Amino acid sequence: MQQLAAAEDPFSSIRGLWSGCAACHGSNGAGGIGPAIAGRDIADMLKAYRAKETRGPQSVMMWGQASQLSDQEIELLSKFTKEEL
Repeated sequence: MQQLAAAEDPFSSIRGLWSGCAACHGSNGAGGIGPAIAGRDIADMLKAYRAKETRGPQSVMMWGQASQLSDQEIELLSKFTKEEL
């Protein structure tokens, strides 16, 4: 039964990652310590953080977070923020 539920959830592989994002961006993506990301395409932003191409007050923290993400995880997180939040 649990395998069926995971197969039906296209975001099952990144839900653990999202819990880390939610710590700053809020469980619904509406913001908190970090900016609101609900409904946004965040793929390019995460790739820029991963490449350390961004500058700003929270960039250093996000460089470390994004550097651990694969391209597939970035795409799934972006799809999640656009479609699920």
